[in-house]
Amino acid sequence: MDVQTEIEARPPHRRDIDGLRAVAILGVLFYHLGLPGLTGGYGGVDIFFVISGFLITGILKAELEGGSFSIAQFYVRRIRRILPALIVVAIAVTVVATLLMFPDDFKNYGKSVLAVATSTSNFHFMRQTGYFDGAAIEKPMLHTWSLGIEEQFYAVFPLLLAALFRYGRKALVMVLVLIAATSLAVSVHDVEIRPAQAFFSTAGRIWELLAGAVLAFGVLPTLTGRFAREAEASLGAAMVAFGYCTYSDATAFPGLAALPFCAGAALIIHAGMTAPETLVARALSVPPAVGIGLISYSVYLWHWPLLVFVRYRFPDVLARGAPNLHVTAGGLAAASLALGYLSWRFVERPFRAQASSSSRAPVFGTATLATCVLVAFALAIIKSGGWPGRWPADIVVLTAQAKGNQPPLCTPLPAADGWPGDACRIGAGSGPATTVLWGDSHAGTLIPGFANSSAKSGFSMIAATYGGCPPLAGVTLYGRARSVRCRALNDRVIEKASAPGIKRVILAARWGLYAEGVRGDNDGGQPTYLSPGGVSENARVLAALLEDTVKRLAANGREVVIIGPVPEQTVNVMQALARHRAWKQPLPAETTLAAFTARQKHVLPLLERLEGIANVRVVYPHRWLCDTDVCRSSKNALPLYRDTNHLSEWGLADLDGMFSEIFATDAAQQAW
Repeated sequence: MDVQTEIEARPPHRRDIDGLRAVAILGVLFYHLGLPGLTGGYGGVDIFFVISGFLITGILKAELEGGSFSIAQFYVRRIRRILPALIVVAIAVTVVATLLMFPDDFKNYGKSVLAVATSTSNFHFMRQTGYFDGAAIEKPMLHTWSLGIEEQFYAVFPLLLAALFRYGRKALVMVLVLIAATSLAVSVHDVEIRPAQAFFSTAGRIWELLAGAVLAFGVLPTLTGRFAREAEASLGAAMVAFGYCTYSDATAFPGLAALPFCAGAALIIHAGMTAPETLVARALSVPPAVGIGLISYSVYLWHWPLLVFVRYRFPDVLARGAPNLHVTAGGLAAASLALGYLSWRFVERPFRAQASSSSRAPVFGTATLATCVLVAFALAIIKSGGWPGRWPADIVVLTAQAKGNQPPLCTPLPAADGWPGDACRIGAGSGPATTVLWGDSHAGTLIPGFANSSAKSGFSMIAATYGGCPPLAGVTLYGRARSVRCRALNDRVIEKASAPGIKRVILAARWGLYAEGVRGDNDGGQPTYLSPGGVSENARVLAALLEDTVKRLAANGREVVIIGPVPEQTVNVMQALARHRAWKQPLPAETTLAAFTARQKHVLPLLERLEGIANVRVVYPHRWLCDTDVCRSSKNALPLYRDTNHLSEWGLADLDGMFSEIFATDAAQQAW
């Protein structure tokens, strides 16, 4: 296909769609930078999906109808559109990441670059984190999840469209509508039980691209009346504004919540398909909006790494309540727009302007080479363990502790024992294990302390721990993918713990999270709901479930030991100490005892009441970790935590007295 034929196949350029792109990118910028007003600005990505589906389908439709469609030429256009700016950003980000990131973070960055190179970013980040998690800010390539979805979609969509044009033209629109409806149903289903998967999955997002595709096929009737078109465009703008201004991180998204963005964008596009321009189209067609829309792709690529690196190196400048926060955020927005313009002017536009009639082989060859280079860089970073040689040994040792406790401390149990697959044995004693440790990741963090106590006493014990799963019989974690597994694990543990031979069950968990449902500002992870009624019901449900669990165990003659809440810090302690050593940044304030008590306002009275039940004891870690004023985050320049709430090996060392107290009855019996 020659250049002239390609140009003729394209739909007329629409300045109002450029302006709609500006609305989308500004929403994303405002949301990510924490600028006031657009708490639902993340919906800008959904607007981009609709625009992309509409424009690309319009081109494909014209080519298929004109007999000029070429799948090779389609991929050449996609490569020219997406790859040059992405490669430049990836190289620049890798250079900065090499200079700034600590080894474990840099290794994770390498994994994300590998995902970018293979167009699987969405699946990579689906496994790692949620989009709204605090930990997301440590991932410079997180925003490429949307590119992964688009490239996976466009790897298949043109072929499907060509096949339908040839063999099922009459059913084409119906097939697209059915696929879109199925995708929306998947999104609605997953957002309730697998929110991270719902956000990042291609299956749950392609309906947004297909909304634009179906629109390009003229499914909506053309409106000729001026009033009807003005009303349609105004309704679309109102829907987008509604999502931008009323949504927040707490909104279950996407699912049905994405409809205002997608339907709003579709209505605006549809209202502008016939002349004269609507008032909304005129507003979107003003030169500043068109200009921002033209550079929106490059702005999107640059803004997130810029924000991540500023927060990584200077975490205080964008923290909530920081002085001149909005001025700093506004400066980052301006820098993002400037970088976006330079990228568009000197990278995007030159590559897209090149003649395409005889350059397929060089384009594919260059794309393959660039991809291989990215893969090589990524594998080198991963295999080097994040290139720890860039940092002094003390920082390497410090940051390595963030990986958590190592498996050899707890030996997996044979399946024949009947314990859940994650259960393991602590201690080398040859006798039967009479104590069970049951809980979530906070319980798992305590394993080295129990291993040390077991070595001293000669006892062995069973550890049945699973991250994010509280030791509550019959618990349901609403909106969490692990809920089914958690409940099955707990059912099996309480059954085994009630069997003959078990004398003591130790319960440990992040009790404050389950009571309040919400996490700290700098803490990764979604809210936790113990009932469909939201977090307001959490404290009541936790009290009922924990009391029932304790009574069931105690009634069978088991001694029940509840380990109280570990104080939570406001920042990642290990990273804060690493930044302090590397860049002399001031150490953050430690959690006060008053703040700890306020966080545990529902938990501490509950544990005090449960301690009145026969065979039940409660031990409180904060009695060893807190003094009269503060709960320490470090000691002798060593971190007591490996993040905001999980204790490090040095923190566990401070709890030797607590572990001795737990096994005090055993020691007394031995002495007797």
